[in-house]
Amino acid sequence: MVPRRRRVYATRWDRMVRVQTTGGDPYLLSPAEPEAFVEAVNRMVLAQQELREA
Repeated sequence: MVPRRRRVYATRWDRMVRVQTTGGDPYLLSPAEPEAFVEAVNRMVLAQQELREA
């Protein structure tokens, strides 16, 4: 079993967002507005899914 690598780009742990990629490697980020970041990512992912289904 290959251990997963973590890529840490978080500068503030109180704003950390963990992003799990399709390759299995998580990214740790700390955007200025975590809630807005998560909402934007969700919108982008949903839009891509809709394009694939069309």
